Amino acid sequence: SSGINAEYGGYGGAVEGDCTMLDVLYPVLRTLQVHKEEETSALATMCIQAVETGVLKTKSLRPRVGRAAYICTVETEGLRDPGAVLAASWVRSICRQVYGSTL
Repeated sequence: SSGINAEYGGYGGAVEGDCTMLDVLYPVLRTLQVHKEEETSALATMCIQAVETGVLKTKSLRPRVGRAAYICTVETEGLRDPGAVLAASWVRSICRQVYGSTL
């Protein structure tokens, strides 16, 4: 987590729970750290599960930083964060490309 925070947190001050792509990237990083000894396709599956959970979590969060924070309206409440959705698609694509299309 400290690697992501050091790399991206300084730009906008975002942390996990701020309804950003970090709500997807932090869980993936934790999954990689905790399960690093797992077989690679199992690890990829766990990462994909982590991104799905992270994206869904953003539906219940209120944006505090970034673009979403200043365009947040009643119409956008309860929606998935677009940055989190994008980050999740990156992770899913990488896992599927590297570990097979069956994931």
